[in-house]
Amino acid sequence: MGRAAQGVWFAVAGVVTLVLLGCGGVAQSNAGGGSSGGAAAGAGGGGGAATTDRPISDLRTDCPDLRAGDAGPCIALLRHQLELRGAYFFGEQDFGKRTVVRVSQFQRNRGLLADAVVNAATKDALYDLPPAGTDWDLRIECVDLGRGGSGDCPRSLQHLLNQYGAQLEGTGDFGPKTQDAVRSFQAQYGLEQDGDAGPLTKDALYANLPSDGASLDFGIAGQANCDDHGCSIYLSRATTTAAGRFFDKHPLLTDRLARQFVKLACKAVQKQYGPLAKRVCTLIGNLATEVVIARTKEAASAGGCLRLLVTTPAGYATAAVRALDISTDPAHCAA
Repeated sequence: MGRAAQGVWFAVAGVVTLVLLGCGGVAQSNAGGGSSGGAAAGAGGGGGAATTDRPISDLRTDCPDLRAGDAGPCIALLRHQLELRGAYFFGEQDFGKRTVVRVSQFQRNRGLLADAVVNAATKDALYDLPPAGTDWDLRIECVDLGRGGSGDCPRSLQHLLNQYGAQLEGTGDFGPKTQDAVRSFQAQYGLEQDGDAGPLTKDALYANLPSDGASLDFGIAGQANCDDHGCSIYLSRATTTAAGRFFDKHPLLTDRLARQFVKLACKAVQKQYGPLAKRVCTLIGNLATEVVIARTKEAASAGGCLRLLVTTPAGYATAAVRALDISTDPAHCAA
């Protein structure tokens, strides 16, 4: 199956071996996602007004920078883009307090300066939507979620809550049943039971996902298989593509996501071998996040998938981190 064994080895004394393999398939286009944004309109046009008389349809080309106190059709466009991220404004029409909070939340989640000024970088990020038909990462793509929100962000939240025993229909509407499910989850994990999916609740939802392989972190499916020799965690092609895209667009947050992938692999190890093995696995894996990032990008660009293999060598005497080139065998990729 043509495996180029370009090895990157880190010899480490310990218990577990974390092997990162990029598994490829037939190359495919990276469909979906937002387009790269154009430049914002020129200076002037304060109050959220457009700078020309043409119809206003795009924040990036038709509107100046926007900030608290602005009003007009550009603010309506801004609200629409934030509503796609799960925001609800309770009737607010101008760039008021609720809009300031939602813009700041979005900027923070995307690694931007959280100053509530909708400049060119924020506009581009607002139009940079995940691929259609995938669950969205609540921590990166969505504002804090609560009653009244609708769309892909609440739908992705509902899918996550269902993994903890909730029986939500996945309508994408954040109503009383979703709020009750959030409160139930918060009570289970010792969080403030306010019924809103803020940063702490979002992090807990991903950090405590069941390690049975039904769904992996980043909100997209994969599978985990363990035996007496170790655990193989196969990320789906959709996960690998989305992660590669994320690494390219958000360099300040790449290490955080790479550590989440390591954490997923090590949770599978804990289930099979116990907490000590998980701790050693995490220690070793976190030394190799640059390898995780590089191999994920390579797998994504090849239209393939990423496999994380954790093995336990005989006698538990040594451990090593090895990174191989991407295989061309599509059988390794999860559906």
